[in-house]
Amino acid sequence: PGETKTLTFKISKEQLSTVNTNGDKEINPGKYTISVGGSQPSKKRIQKGTVVQKNITVTGSNFKL
Repeated sequence: PGETKTLTFKISKEQLSTVNTNGDKEINPGKYTISVGGSQPSKKRIQKGTVVQKNITVTGSNFKL
């Protein structure tokens, strides 16, 4: 209880990519939510602190992989 930790990790291009209607992988600008924890995020788990979320913003134009 009350313990905090700093977590650092890298997100690869592939992990952030989506597949467009042509079947091409790409990264789109916009806001994304990254969740870290032992299970799927829910309001209850976020309030309890068992799942932590952080919003990131990708800027620029679409990038095809």
